[in-house]
Amino acid sequence: MKKIIGVIIAAACAIVLFGGGPGAAERPDQAGAWTSLGPYGGEIVGLARNSKSPAELYAVSYSYPSQIWRSANSGTSWTRQSIVLQRICDVAADPLTPGTIYLISYGYLHVSTDKGKNFTTCRLPAGFSADYGRIAVHPSNPKIIIISGAFYYDNVNYKTDIAVVRTTNGGATWTLKRFPCSADFGYGYDVVFAKSNPNYVYMCGFDQKNSVDVARVYVSKDAGSSWKSIAAPAIFNGNCPAAYAIQVDAHDPKKAWVSHYNGIARTTNAGSTWKAQQTPQITNVTSIAADASNAKILYAGGKLNDALSSLKSTDGGITWKVTGNGLYGKSCRILAAGSKVHFATVAGIFLSKNGGSTWNPGHSGIRGAKIKAFAVSPSSPNTIYTGVYGYALFKTINGGSAWTTCGAFYGSLLVGSVAVHPANPKTLYVKPNG
Repeated sequence: MKKIIGVIIAAACAIVLFGGGPGAAERPDQAGAWTSLGPYGGEIVGLARNSKSPAELYAVSYSYPSQIWRSANSGTSWTRQSIVLQRICDVAADPLTPGTIYLISYGYLHVSTDKGKNFTTCRLPAGFSADYGRIAVHPSNPKIIIISGAFYYDNVNYKTDIAVVRTTNGGATWTLKRFPCSADFGYGYDVVFAKSNPNYVYMCGFDQKNSVDVARVYVSKDAGSSWKSIAAPAIFNGNCPAAYAIQVDAHDPKKAWVSHYNGIARTTNAGSTWKAQQTPQITNVTSIAADASNAKILYAGGKLNDALSSLKSTDGGITWKVTGNGLYGKSCRILAAGSKVHFATVAGIFLSKNGGSTWNPGHSGIRGAKIKAFAVSPSSPNTIYTGVYGYALFKTINGGSAWTTCGAFYGSLLVGSVAVHPANPKTLYVKPNG
């Protein structure tokens, strides 16, 4: 009951601040009463590129309400297009029509035909949740859309099956496919069409029974009408097995890579057999993507000594090397085209201009950071400290006009609270979250 009341209060506050009802979108200048002070960044869960205009990117923040961001210069700077009173989980760009984008939230599909300024909304099938899921748009027929997620078969005990929903008419009607495995709960994380042959569709996730996790991977050879389980326990099992993301070869629909908790797995025959790929010291690989201009170059994001690190392969995903530094947070999405690579994480968007050798923040203009701590200096009200989830402790001395990161320390990426000494403002007390 407390959780339900909290959701109602949060929704009410969002309506007061931003106006409208569920699914409503507003222009940034209509938000009115509040001005964002930053710092730049945000918990970015979705990142998409306009296929007809590669410099045009879209990003969404996992917040309530969610913010929709657009870049017209390959991520050099971003502007907020709108606010949607839903918790958005992913964004996809229409492969044929520039300016048309698709969003998914817990139980809705949102479609914009004006570059994310306004949206129409349609309800997904009852019981289905797209939370943690992804959206896949057919490469040559955008009326066919598949969304991964979960089906709640026992709402009282929060029990779910891995599931996908599919429309062939742009969202007018949907079909639901459940993947029951007698599990206590399961989630579908990623779903991807093969560009060279869209009849091939891959989906991955995990389920759990009696605290035992099992990685799941499925393939469809009829554009999502029917599915077959293709996961190989010997490859995916290990510590906390779960399959997070999929990349399909641009030229061969039977060749695919799946990033999972224990590394990266590769198949060349649509899942009949799998090979574990060399991922040195990297675990919890939550994202993977191929270079749009060279299918043999792939990137992935995972954990190295409990910090986000990038992986790169130049031989079609057979061998991998750790590359670059400067990344923060958990990797959610990757876009790569030539020397430019974008990493979307829970701390923002990071950009490499040299193929992953070095990384820098690429979220100038995005002010949607997930703030976990906040304190104002008693003797200097313009001096403010704030902890950004998955990033660092930030400081401003001019009331938010400019921010700098404070020095790194144990737990600095998960600052839970911060306090300034009332008599000595140079003395700070910080409690890591967890």
